[in-house]
Amino acid sequence: MAIENLWGEFLQVNKTRTPYHILWEQAKLLGNMTKNELTGEIERHTKRSNLLDEGFILEFLIFAPVLDYTYSVLSVRHGITMYPLRISSSTGKSDKCENEEEFLKSLKEVLSSEHLKKVIAGLLTQIQGDGVSTKSLPTDNKGITINEL
Repeated sequence: MAIENLWGEFLQVNKTRTPYHILWEQAKLLGNMTKNELTGEIERHTKRSNLLDEGFILEFLIFAPVLDYTYSVLSVRHGITMYPLRISSSTGKSDKCENEEEFLKSLKEVLSSEHLKKVIAGLLTQIQGDGVSTKSLPTDNKGITINEL
């Protein structure tokens, strides 16, 4: 006896960049721009929910490996459908974004803000001013940095 399909047909999957992927692109770019003296990291947290609420939480962090220091830049909260979402910066600014275009605009405001430029400059000054960079850390035979601290 065949099993009856009670699900019906699923909706077509959208080929769109997710908020996580957009943040990941910017995290990768930060590493490239600073020669990995600073790296971007995204932490994803979820909470169980049967509502279309903000059950997905993304945190965008800047990590300075040499200093073993992490700075929280922003968080993004969204539901299953991704939009609308809420982006909140470390300065307390918060925006509701109805779509990807609004999210990109708000994200650009945070990432290019004078406040964040000062944070990045301060971290790079400490790394480069101490004469220690990721290039001067010992590596294993595969070129992977060994953190001696």
